[in-house]
Amino acid sequence: MIISDEEADSAPQRRDYKVVTDDEISQVKWDRHKPVMGQVINSAVGYPYPDEKISGHTLELKGWAHGDGWTGTQATKVELSFD
Repeated sequence: MIISDEEADSAPQRRDYKVVTDDEISQVKWDRHKPVMGQVINSAVGYPYPDEKISGHTLELKGWAHGDGWTGTQATKVELSFD
């Protein structure tokens, strides 16, 4: 393990772990973007319970979500996918 003020030289750290909004990816100045260093959101569905049978045309979901505890971000939205 190396502790440093600089990013690692590996491709994932220098390029892959970054959020970039530039339109032309080939023109991105990678060193101008900070790497994503934390998990942005963590969430779980607590209801319905696993293997619980559901019926009807509507479904109520219950659960929890929180943001990154290190930087104090809050979860303001959770998106679900049923695929």
